[in-house]
Amino acid sequence: MDILGKLGINGKILLAQVVNFFLLLYVLKRFLYGPLLRILQERENKIKRGLEDAEKAQKKFEEADKKIQVKMEKANQKIDLILAKAYKESKEYKEDSEREVREKIKEMKEEAQKYIENEKRKITEEVKKKIGPLVVAVAQKIITQRISEKDRMDMIKETQREITKIKKEN
Repeated sequence: MDILGKLGINGKILLAQVVNFFLLLYVLKRFLYGPLLRILQERENKIKRGLEDAEKAQKKFEEADKKIQVKMEKANQKIDLILAKAYKESKEYKEDSEREVREKIKEMKEEAQKYIENEKRKITEEVKKKIGPLVVAVAQKIITQRISEKDRMDMIKETQREITKIKKEN
């Protein structure tokens, strides 16, 4: 102890400082570090859920796209059947009235085209109805997190541009 005294260190003060240090360490760990880690963990979980929701939306979009392709193939098969029938009829009736057969083929093609356009419109509406709420939910989750006002406005403007672009394509 005499050496500590010569160095100008008071043992009682040193002991009090060590006790204070461990007391401060305990208080910080209990009231600051623990809640901070909990908040960070909750935020990480929200981000993971948002990413999972985005993946689900992407999968549903891909499934809808596959359904569109299947329906388009079926429509093409129907067109092929209609065209084959028209060709057969045109051969059978060519001698009698070539002009009537041409008119029938034209009508059949128009009907098939209208059918395809109608199916395409229905499928597009169905896809929009199914994907729209998921996109909105994901966007709401992302927006509710801490984002600066400028970033929020940029995201809104970008979303509006995308919606306008989709409307123009349809």
